[in-house]
Amino acid sequence: MQNVRNLRLSAGGLARGCVAAMSAAALLYVIGCAPSTPAAQTSLTRFRVGDMGQLRVPGQLDAPNPKMPGVAPVAMPAASPAPDMAITGPDGNPLKLADFKGKVTVVNLWATWCAPCKEEMPTLAALQTTYADKPFALLAVNSDVAEDVDKAKAQIAASAPLKFYHVNGLDLAFAFKPASSDFPTTLIYDKAGVERARLSGPADWNGKNARALIDALLAEG
Repeated sequence: MQNVRNLRLSAGGLARGCVAAMSAAALLYVIGCAPSTPAAQTSLTRFRVGDMGQLRVPGQLDAPNPKMPGVAPVAMPAASPAPDMAITGPDGNPLKLADFKGKVTVVNLWATWCAPCKEEMPTLAALQTTYADKPFALLAVNSDVAEDVDKAKAQIAASAPLKFYHVNGLDLAFAFKPASSDFPTTLIYDKAGVERARLSGPADWNGKNARALIDALLAEG
């Protein structure tokens, strides 16, 4: 009987050891499979405050829109890098959004015919000044057609230190995933060049809510 009892104890200990080993292996598997990128680990939905209330975050359900109470929120598609499309830089030469990797990058789509774009532009200029000494870039990308470019350049010149970036028409707006159909739309990329949030409509981009969002992305490795 004692031998049987010892065998049962040994078997029980072995079973517990196997369970512990399996649990440890499962934990290691989960850790190994967990997303390692900041974009996957950190959601920016916590910054949906005040005029950032309709902030869209890739891979997350949109916030309810008080202007459309009968419409259920939808989920924004998973995060994606910036489109591989050339835009005209301040010096007249082509560049790509990927050129700004290593910096938190704010891309604002605007046009001279867009009154809300003009309304928020001073706050974008102030935001650029606020983060002038940080790994940060702000591209106010104009979408006017060629005959209105001079008017657009004059408007941006009145909003220093913003510089003039341009894409003729709506090509860039429709190159984003998902496409942007509203003006202004502001997209925010992390240092890896991945879109982390976007907002359609005007906002105070130098307000405390917007700065808190930028600070969180700057703090990431």
